[in-house]
Amino acid sequence: MGPADGPRGYRILAGHATAVLEWNHRYPWRSTAVAGGAIPANMSGLPTHQAVGIPRCDSALWYRLRRPDVGYGGYGIRSPIVAAATRRAPLPNVRYTADTGFWIYRWPRTDHRGEHGIYGLRRALTELEQQTVALQAQLTERGDQLAAARAANRELMTQMNTAR
Repeated sequence: MGPADGPRGYRILAGHATAVLEWNHRYPWRSTAVAGGAIPANMSGLPTHQAVGIPRCDSALWYRLRRPDVGYGGYGIRSPIVAAATRRAPLPNVRYTADTGFWIYRWPRTDHRGEHGIYGLRRALTELEQQTVALQAQLTERGDQLAAARAANRELMTQMNTAR
């Protein structure tokens, strides 16, 4: 149906998609699917050495069109449009698709030592994974401490209320 740049474009696209779905429901199709893609075709302007979050506008459109009898899909981490600037090999990158956004990690082709960028990217992602595991362990420990404090508080309140 065409691109939808920004909120106004998505409202227009949602109107067109709704009209097509209404037309489609007049016929005995076995299934109906709506697919699209919202990841930028050209990511050359995004910074390197960090994770960049980009809103996923197609999920907003799917939410707006939600119907139990329609399947929804996306192109995921690849844009259906190949921009002129991306026809050559992209920088080393990792792309994640989440429900409401994309996470993109880009690295330069080589670092200051001449090492290929994919190795630096791999190292950074490994460190992030290790940090995540450590933070999850801390969160579990704090949760256990909180549960123990709540239990002690309940016990104290029970003692205070029965002492009267």
